[in-house]
Amino acid sequence: MPSELPVIIRTHELYLAISKVTEKLPGLPRQTIGRRVEDKTLEMLELLTMTTDARGVIIIYLFDNSL
Repeated sequence: MPSELPVIIRTHELYLAISKVTEKLPGLPRQTIGRRVEDKTLEMLELLTMTTDARGVIIIYLFDNSL
């Protein structure tokens, strides 16, 4: 298993945990704070994925930027 894969997996687990917490927030905090944290976590995951892909270690496409 490449050394970068555990980092990607743990970051994905972090995103899933954040999503569960965000769902429980009341309206406005969910739409502002919760959304920002989710977006930044996804951005971090995307950067990790692109960095890993650029090095030719592993190719994982988790994002569809056309959405």
